[in-house]
Amino acid sequence: MGQSRQGGRDEQFDPDYHQWREEQVRSLDDDYRSWRNDRYKKFSDEFSQWRSQRDSQGGSKGSNASSGEQSGTTGNQTGATGSGKENK
Repeated sequence: MGQSRQGGRDEQFDPDYHQWREEQVRSLDDDYRSWRNDRYKKFSDEFSQWRSQRDSQGGSKGSNASSGEQSGTTGNQTGATGSGKENK
């Protein structure tokens, strides 16, 4: 009786494979969560910097806002935000 049950059911359920699969999925989920957190932090930092710059310019977006060079006043970024991010 024990052998017939094992023969049918255990062939479909391999505990080692399922454990390995769960570990792979968990690892992917952890990597994705980390990537999302990094992406959100970058967005939040860039947005805060943009708001600070806008406020310090007094709302005038004429001559100073056309180039990404003005971001040098904060010292936090290395010019990475000046590449096409100004477009609405």
